Amino acid sequence: MPAHTIAVTSRVAGAGKTLISAAICRWMRREHHPVCPFSAPGTSKSDWRSLQVLARAADLLEKAAPSGGAEELAALLEHWQYVVIDCGPGFQPPPGPRFELCNASGSGIEILDSVSGQMLHAPWYNASVLFPEIPAEVAQLPEWTFANAPHVGVCSLPNLRNFADFRLFRGAVWLSSPPAGLFQYVLLPATSDPAFDRRWLAEVGLDAWIERQRSQGCRVICAGSNLVDGERVQAGELQDFRTVSRLLGRRLAPPEPDDTALEALAVWLERVAGIRRLRERCLGS
Repeated sequence: MPAHTIAVTSRVAGAGKTLISAAICRWMRREHHPVCPFSAPGTSKSDWRSLQVLARAADLLEKAAPSGGAEELAALLEHWQYVVIDCGPGFQPPPGPRFELCNASGSGIEILDSVSGQMLHAPWYNASVLFPEIPAEVAQLPEWTFANAPHVGVCSLPNLRNFADFRLFRGAVWLSSPPAGLFQYVLLPATSDPAFDRRWLAEVGLDAWIERQRSQGCRVICAGSNLVDGERVQAGELQDFRTVSRLLGRRLAPPEPDDTALEALAVWLERVAGIRRLRERCLGS
């Protein structure tokens, strides 16, 4: 069976091609149809985040969606029945269904269905979860790698309350006793039993060890904790990749978009275009 392609195009920069392409991919997956996104960037290189969102929307095992030009697309069409093409400027997609984004503003998105000639007026979609803003000072930081990561320790309190605060600290050492070596950061989590955990810190010798680390230049960060003296951050604040990037002086990648956000995107597209139109355009039925 020949491949069925759906193209999303625009002559307007920042109109939301990747957003609509991802929405189509996730909608098709919700309809139980395997689909592969393809980014055809034209004269510019595809953004890594866009490739990541497209891959997640289509449930690809790869971290990033395939990209390239006409040859790469032709090879892809041999293996997939459905391909959604996110078309950059200068790339001519194969004949077939096409959604062209004509305008985008804070008030909404105009989507031209090239098959019927009908213009769809979609309310603007808040895509900050899928495409989080990266401030300039964070973008300029060196990328975080295991090779250049600061030495970070997290106190493994018996009554630790906010484990999710530390999921971004990859490679951190969880401390239940004083280790050797100098750390650049020591993190104190919030606790559900401050009295017990304060005694525990003293019994295992971590309280004195933390003070020695501090005297040698280590930064002690208290995340919703007042067990020791240190720099205070609110519980939950360290779950933001931008905050942790600034703290460590290394640029962390945004977290992968979760299924909840992608499902909401598919539902939004279905409400805008209608289930019947999506079936006709995307599935050919």
